[in-house]
Amino acid sequence: LLVTLVVAGIGGGGYALAVCVLIVLTSPGDIRLVRSAVLGQRHLAYVEAAESLGLSRTTVMVRHIWPNVLPVVVANTLLNFAGAIVSLSALSFLGLGV
Repeated sequence: LLVTLVVAGIGGGGYALAVCVLIVLTSPGDIRLVRSAVLGQRHLAYVEAAESLGLSRTTVMVRHIWPNVLPVVVANTLLNFAGAIVSLSALSFLGLGV
């Protein structure tokens, strides 16, 4: 919230700037979560079986890994959305949001 506060103060405030800063600040955690979830699925038996059948990496990713990773990503996105609403409310209270 502090970095968002500083950037919003320098940039003149506004909803779009605050949202962009919050997205940039929360992206590394989301990327690490998706990467770890995919790596956790990568060595399971059904993925290795699909690869041994000769399926391409893209097919394995889309048909086998992604459906199992999607619930984790959706849950994390909803939690981040709730946190972003609280952060934007705090910035608005300080006069730097909407």
